[in-house]
Amino acid sequence: YKKIDRNIFVSKNNKTAWFDEVVENKTYGKLRGTGVLVIENNEWKIAQYNLLLPIPNDYLKNYASEIKEFYEKN
Repeated sequence: YKKIDRNIFVSKNNKTAWFDEVVENKTYGKLRGTGVLVIENNEWKIAQYNLLLPIPNDYLKNYASEIKEFYEKN
C-alpha cells in the first residue's frame, strides 16, 4: 500500500489519536482507511482500524444486489 494522504489528530491529553487516510494498491486502486490509536506502555497501539473501497453512488446501485446476495449466502 502506498500512502496518498493522511490526517492525524491527537487528544488534548495526548493518550488517544485518530486518523483518516487514502492509500493505493495495484489491485484495488484508492482505498480509505480510518483508525484509532491509544498509548499503552509508552507505545502507540492500534485500537481500531477500518479499510474500505469507496464506491460512487452511481455504481453502488449496480453492485448493491450482488453484495446483498453474497452476504445472504455466507
